[in-house]
Amino acid sequence: MIHAMLGAVAWDELRKTHGRRWVLRTAGALAALCCGVAASFAQGLVYVDADDGFGGAQNIFPSSAIDSLQSVADDNLWGYRTFASSDTIFESARAGEDSPELTFTINASNGLSANTQYDVYVVHWSDPSNWRVRAGFTSNPNANPVFDRTGAAGNASSIAGAAAWSVPPVDPTEDPSDPPGPFLEGNRTMLLGFVGTTTSSATGEISVYVDDMPGTERSWLDGLAYVAAGTPISLFAEVDRDTGAVSVRNPTVSAYRVASYTVTSNVGSLDATAFSAIGVDGDGDAWTVTAPAPLADFVTQIAESEDAGASVAGATLSGSGGTVSFGNIWHVSPFEDVQIAVTLDNGDSFNLPVSYLGTQRKQGDFDGNGTIDAGDYETLVAGLYSGAAATTIVEAYANGNFDGRGAIDYHDFAAFRAAYIAENGGAAWASLTGVPEPTALVLLGACALGGASVRRRRTRQVRSSDAEAVRLPAVARGLLAVGVVACSLSCAGVAHAQRFDVNDDDDSIVDGVGPSATLAGATGIDLTNSGVVTLTPVGEGVTLDDRFRDAAESDIYTNAGDPEDLWRDFVFASGSDQPGEGMDVRVPG
Repeated sequence: MIHAMLGAVAWDELRKTHGRRWVLRTAGALAALCCGVAASFAQGLVYVDADDGFGGAQNIFPSSAIDSLQSVADDNLWGYRTFASSDTIFESARAGEDSPELTFTINASNGLSANTQYDVYVVHWSDPSNWRVRAGFTSNPNANPVFDRTGAAGNASSIAGAAAWSVPPVDPTEDPSDPPGPFLEGNRTMLLGFVGTTTSSATGEISVYVDDMPGTERSWLDGLAYVAAGTPISLFAEVDRDTGAVSVRNPTVSAYRVASYTVTSNVGSLDATAFSAIGVDGDGDAWTVTAPAPLADFVTQIAESEDAGASVAGATLSGSGGTVSFGNIWHVSPFEDVQIAVTLDNGDSFNLPVSYLGTQRKQGDFDGNGTIDAGDYETLVAGLYSGAAATTIVEAYANGNFDGRGAIDYHDFAAFRAAYIAENGGAAWASLTGVPEPTALVLLGACALGGASVRRRRTRQVRSSDAEAVRLPAVARGLLAVGVVACSLSCAGVAHAQRFDVNDDDDSIVDGVGPSATLAGATGIDLTNSGVVTLTPVGEGVTLDDRFRDAAESDIYTNAGDPEDLWRDFVFASGSDQPGEGMDVRVPG
């Protein structure tokens, strides 16, 4: 715009006479001047570039905290680099720098009105390594809120390219090969950290205190942005926890032209068979679903883009409430990881903030109806040891896999039982399962195991450890689970059985220690060493077979110091009355 105002010859002469940095700063100032009146009545964000006074009106202080002539220096000062809006950014925290806190002041010359509430954002940049910056309305060196790309260190900033702008940043010219627009540069992204809502002074002034993060992470300060308090600034996505409907909404006053979008769920919660594609947009241009192919359920990605050669680039998402619905494509579950990335007609790409409507589902509510009930129990029993194939975490969960560890087994049943009782009470569980008293439960567990053989401990049994090697009828699976879980919870008072944890010191895992207690109050059983000095004599009993092995574990005997990684099922032994002699232990191999 400024180029057009001055003319190409005059503009080039200014560049030669004063240098690029002065010209760029002047361009930014002129752009702000031309837009100043509109900014006062803006319905989108107004950008104000940070300026150290080198070529424009200074708005970051003190000057002693800034080295305006050094692009990169490890001197505990903010230095400039020729990146980002207007090709100037202020950087700190390289190689352990700790630069002073800056006071960034904006006022009526930037479009603010006196005694008026504004939402204020710190504008900063990050690459994928998650650069950080601090900002607040009061001076608080090294203690103000932290903003970064992901929220790992404090508050997650939003993507500037997703926002509606009345006065946008000036597009950097440093690298012509960069994506178009002011919001992306190489692998770096402009971000908006919401500092908060504040009221301007009687003279129309607001100050924000900006600080670096001492250490090896960079802090890149570009500017501030403001808008009238409560003004929506960005597209956002919604997921309905009751219906699974996914949509994108535009609450801003600006229209967006969308060229493509991608819906992602790493846990595979998407149902592409329920997907409502654009197909043909309002301009008559065709769109194509690029993933998945073919359309399927429990997928990790759904994507659609406008075909090449469109008469008008992008489909219009109108302002002030424009909405596009993708259908009921989300499987209602406790797993909430939906991400939606949008690419605009100008090439800007960004992830949308996602909000979930309704009540989050509890673990164990397999059908997603909002309660842990008999239907969920039926799902669990139907899936128990069935070997039902699942390609994603959510598909396995829908089949009854409570803990996400692979096979639907004892661990899932025990966890579901606890969740069911927590929601409905023990009496409801007893009514649901018809569980008899503990002594009968032990026998039930043994019977459900069917022909589970028991062999002497002196000879280790070798058999398949495939968790899905044996398929059990649904009724047997239900009896097995009820019996085993009830026994495991009741055996403390049963004289002929005792709970043990297995510690396998076989030839490939020799630690020389022998038996060890891996859990509080548990006794370790050494499967290959000759002595079992701490084993308490027990009477005749039964053992659980290897269908209780978690198929997700690569080594059922692994001991990495985490009880969850151990073979932790209940082992029942029988034999003589001497520790370590004649112990009957069935061990999956």
